[in-house]
Amino acid sequence: MPSFGDPFARKRAANAKALGVFGVNPVTDPNLALTRTVHQGNGVIVYTVGYERRSPSALAGTLRDLGAELVLDVRENPTSRRAGFRAADLRHICAEAGLAYESWPALGSTQAQRDALHESGDLESFKGRYRTFLRRYRRDDLARLQKLVAGKTVALFCFERDHDSCHRSVLAELLHENAGITVVAVL
Repeated sequence: MPSFGDPFARKRAANAKALGVFGVNPVTDPNLALTRTVHQGNGVIVYTVGYERRSPSALAGTLRDLGAELVLDVRENPTSRRAGFRAADLRHICAEAGLAYESWPALGSTQAQRDALHESGDLESFKGRYRTFLRRYRRDDLARLQKLVAGKTVALFCFERDHDSCHRSVLAELLHENAGITVVAVL
């Protein structure tokens, strides 16, 4: 399992330090585009991030640098064929980076929803079915999530790197609609 102190993370930290000499903050400088604001809200921020084409330590480091406090895994099955992205591994990597980790599988898209998406390729229908599912069967979980993000800087975590191609975009949109929360996608 990769360590937060792995060579990639150390190189990333050294590069950030070098950029700092020139007055550039690699996390907040808009020219470096580490994030994209999806919905502007009331100042409470929720990040959305996918692990596709990322290393575990780089992901944890980026979230820590952005000020996230909690990585909230919203996969129905918090497993992965990629080392470092299983729930137990993530818990350890996040702890090394000073982040909390929780798995909330109830907020994952269901296998049936994913199968229908793979069959049809219709992302908008998938999102509509997932939104309906959340509103009908996961109202309590959504309310609990809304309360959680009001008190902590949370990163909603799943596989897809592209926020707009993932079910977490629907979760984030509902948080924005219901509580005015700012949604920021980690690129």
